[in-house]
Amino acid sequence: MPPLVALILCVVFVTALLCIERKRNQDASPALWVPTFWMLLSGSKPIIRWLAPDAIYDPSWSWEQGSSHDRLVMSILIALTLLILSRRNLE
Repeated sequence: MPPLVALILCVVFVTALLCIERKRNQDASPALWVPTFWMLLSGSKPIIRWLAPDAIYDPSWSWEQGSSHDRLVMSILIALTLLILSRRNLE
């Protein structure tokens, strides 16, 4: 099976499962998408590799240093997390 077809089938299958689960559990908060997205990003390639997969990079640069795109997305996720936590009624 070609990788693109497998990817599309996987995305459709996961989306269908998430929709079914959402219908079964109406009390689930949409804020659950933040940690889900965070974990998906943590387990995949750096974001810069998604945006420019064939780009030639400076050989002195390493993936451990990160990129401005990665820092921006992670900063947004941290800000969303802090916003969600600040709105929770923690007693």
